[in-house]
Amino acid sequence: MLVACGCTAALAQTPQPGAARPAAAAAPPAAGGTVPTAKIAVVFFATFRNDIGQLKQRYDKLTAEFDPRARDLESMQTSIAAKEKVLQENKNLTQPQYRKLTDEYEGLKKEFERKREDSQALARKREEEEAGPVLEQIQKSLAAYSQQRGITLVLEGAAAQQAGLLVYAAPGMDITQDFVKEYNKANPGPAAAAPKPASPAPATPRPATPKP
Repeated sequence: MLVACGCTAALAQTPQPGAARPAAAAAPPAAGGTVPTAKIAVVFFATFRNDIGQLKQRYDKLTAEFDPRARDLESMQTSIAAKEKVLQENKNLTQPQYRKLTDEYEGLKKEFERKREDSQALARKREEEEAGPVLEQIQKSLAAYSQQRGITLVLEGAAAQQAGLLVYAAPGMDITQDFVKEYNKANPGPAAAAPKPASPAPATPRPATPKP
């Protein structure tokens, strides 16, 4: 019965001679849009600080500006560590001496934290003032560099690695040094100071010619 029912159903669907054939169903429209071809590159921003002349000059200036503050904080850290060691060992200290040293230690720690926070806040402000315009120019130049070479996506290598988004990149995908070379060529940093000419060697005294 199942076979008969199946044959009957099939026959019922078979068009009889002379019968009009149903119109074929229209094909679904093709999926739209051309898929763009991706060209991905990797760049490591950390190298720009030393390799791009303009940026290195700005950071060298900031380093010289904040060196005295850094040395002051380092000296305070040394003093704090020395006082902490004496308090921990607590040898030959009377109660008044111990209290006095504790007050000095706590006061120095507070002063150190205040100076460090002030120095960090000022450093961020000065970095934005000095390096900010150059960093903005570098980003614009990197966008133009990528467009000229048909690069559709640039990944920051260190950030991508840290986020687990970059496991492997072929050597040719790292455009860092090529971009640095092109940027330095178009935006030369301050010219290095010309070396001073060597001082002329002192003239060797000629021996006196003996008189006849």
